[in-house]
Amino acid sequence: MRTEPLPVTVVKRRTKALGAALPLALEGDIAALHRARVASRRLRELLPVLRAPGAKLGKTRKRVRRLTRLLGRVREMDVALQLLDTLGEGVPRLALFEARQHVRSGREARREQMLRKLHTLSLKKLDRRLDELVAIVGDVDPAAWRRRLAALLTRRAARLHDAAAEAGAIYVPERLHGVRLAAKKLRYALEIAAEGGVREAARLAAIVRRSQITLGRLQDRHVLVREVHEVAGHATDDAARHGLLAIAAQLEQSARELHAEFLRQRDGLLAAGAAVRQEVVPELTRAARARRQLRAGLKTRSGRGRQALKAGA
Repeated sequence: MRTEPLPVTVVKRRTKALGAALPLALEGDIAALHRARVASRRLRELLPVLRAPGAKLGKTRKRVRRLTRLLGRVREMDVALQLLDTLGEGVPRLALFEARQHVRSGREARREQMLRKLHTLSLKKLDRRLDELVAIVGDVDPAAWRRRLAALLTRRAARLHDAAAEAGAIYVPERLHGVRLAAKKLRYALEIAAEGGVREAARLAAIVRRSQITLGRLQDRHVLVREVHEVAGHATDDAARHGLLAIAAQLEQSARELHAEFLRQRDGLLAAGAAVRQEVVPELTRAARARRQLRAGLKTRSGRGRQALKAGA
């Protein structure tokens, strides 16, 4: 039985995951919205390594990027509401009610905006482009595909190193958010390499994911602190205001504890980034070189065979 080229298999998996989750996400399913956002990010990370004759991926990248951002804005509020639900004990009920109302209202406003902009984005056009992507990706040269993935992983690992160096050991949420984004992109690129059979890629992706999750939980708290401060700034009741500030302080303390956890993971994360350049990238490059040499050898033998047939004729 003839197997599909790896790029085709990987693209099909990602487009199928997005297509399955997105309709449910638009109906308000919180878990499906999260799956759709993750699927769109995984697809975005794959697009830079896909090039084929006649492929026009620029518009596809823009559409998928816009989709990720629209889903992400709603997802932020979903997580904020879930986080508020964990703050039951020791939190003033009036302040918690005010915070929930504010976040819920923000969530609905963002959802309405998402649906309105998705109409402009045209999901039908996105579906067509993804179908076209599956159709043309069979023409992608597997050796060139691996070389581009190796180059992408090199860039992603370097970006993670730079972001971590910029963040340092000081608690600055904006800089830590940069580390989180860099880690997320590296992880998704590593997942592609793992599907391509690179031995160390899956293990390194798991290490990167651990730090990404820690930083994601920190970012969730930072987003909610911002929302709570906004409510407190408009509160007319002193008791509610003081309660809201107490909630913000509790979230800040939790975020700092997560920052300390990340610092304990930081050396392992940086070591994983170094291993990407030292182990994963060379393996991809060797595989690409071997495929190129094999293809050249097959062409040579094929040419000799044709010459022999001509000579026999």
